[in-house]
Amino acid sequence: MIAKAIPEDSLRLLVSQNAVREARITKSEEKPGKWCLSVRLGGSVSRWHPVRSRREAVRTWSIEGAIKFATDSGFLEVTVEL
Repeated sequence: MIAKAIPEDSLRLLVSQNAVREARITKSEEKPGKWCLSVRLGGSVSRWHPVRSRREAVRTWSIEGAIKFATDSGFLEVTVEL
């Protein structure tokens, strides 16, 4: 079960308030060649929340795009899972 997705604007606010504990970029299961960014807001047992856009329930990027989005959003560290 996928946890509730977080809109891009809300994610930037959460990052600026240091509310995001972990972030990871993973391959999209639905779209080959695309990548998703998910964040964990609680401890190590909390769920991963994918990032969503206004048009997509789960936002996808190229790997370069996902890294740029994470950097531009204020992340200092992101894990990439192959």
